[in-house]
Amino acid sequence: MIITIYYICIFLKKEIDFYGEVDFVESELGQVLLNLLHNSLDALESQKRKAEILIELKEQSNRVFLRISDNGPGIAKALRSKIFERGFS
Repeated sequence: MIITIYYICIFLKKEIDFYGEVDFVESELGQVLLNLLHNSLDALESQKRKAEILIELKEQSNRVFLRISDNGPGIAKALRSKIFERGFS
């Protein structure tokens, strides 16, 4: 039996003063968020230092920005041109 335990410290940074409505497709946004978090966990899995995932939600100029970042090794230069392709992971 293999048990994988992730020691991930997730910091939620809340910077929002926008309480209006935002139109989005819930299932699509949910899938994007799950993919981003899964990719972060994959990148952080072999890391020796404390892993961090930062989620930021911010309103600016009548737009809402969602940013997810981690302290992993980053995306290899050769793969950067593909990251916005549908299904890329």
